[in-house]
Amino acid sequence: MASKPNVLWAQRKDSVLVTVELTNVADMKISLEERKLEFSGASDGIDYAFSLALFGPIDTSGSKYSTKRLVEIFLKKKGEESWDKLAE
Repeated sequence: MASKPNVLWAQRKDSVLVTVELTNVADMKISLEERKLEFSGASDGIDYAFSLALFGPIDTSGSKYSTKRLVEIFLKKKGEESWDKLAE
């Protein structure tokens, strides 16, 4: 069974930034759907994974991710409403 990594999030009017506190991630997979984020990967020999039902809809074509230091996932909101939480 995979472990769950620490996940941080912040938001702006038009976007949400999700930070997965892992470095040197191997075999990383990120799946984005309008209301779902899935992540899996390995770091330091430990498998990690999580799935989130997002609080609001996102524009998957305007969303992206980076792995320069930590895993950072930029989620483009479909609207500009404030989210009370990251996940349902």
